[in-house]
Parts: sequence; C-alpha cells; structure tokens
Amino acid sequence: MPTAAREAFDKEMRKIQRMNPNMADYTVSLNYLELLLDLPWDEVSQDNLDLKRASKILEDDHYGLDKSKSAFGIFGDLSNSKATSNRRFYAL
Repeated sequence: MPTAAREAFDKEMRKIQRMNPNMADYTVSLNYLELLLDLPWDEVSQDNLDLKRASKILEDDHYGLDKSKSAFGIFGDLSNSKATSNRRFYAL
C-alpha cells in the first residue's frame, strides 16, 4: 500500500475507533477501510494509450453520455502530457 493510502487508512482507523457502531457514518467508514484493504496495490497493468481506439469503443458502446466522454478526452490529454507522466491513476 502506498504511503499516502496508508496514512489515509490510519486516519480513518483512528476515526472509526472513536465512533459508535450504531452511527450511519460507522458503516461508511468501515466500507472505505475494507475497500482500501481489498485494492490490489501491488498489481500493475500495461498501459494502452491509444485514445482513438478508446474513443471509438466509447462511442460505439455508449450512446449519449456527452459529459462523460468529454471528461474522458480531458483525462486522455492529461495522462499523455509530460507534466503527469510520473503520476499514477487508479481506476475503480
């Protein structure tokens, strides 16, 4: 687990330890902690940065969703820029 994720986990753990288990937020925090534990932190995949192919698949399989498609284009532009080349993106 990366350091930032570990710090978020520890912070949430301290918070949940002080909570009453009958509170609604307790379940939300517990689900968040379980998600952090279940994520495959050490697994990586080969990037496929063919945005034309991805755009075609998105257009063929999903009618409408113009705002989402626009956001996808922005994400593609950002992920290919040199400024973000050393950053990781996690898709859930």
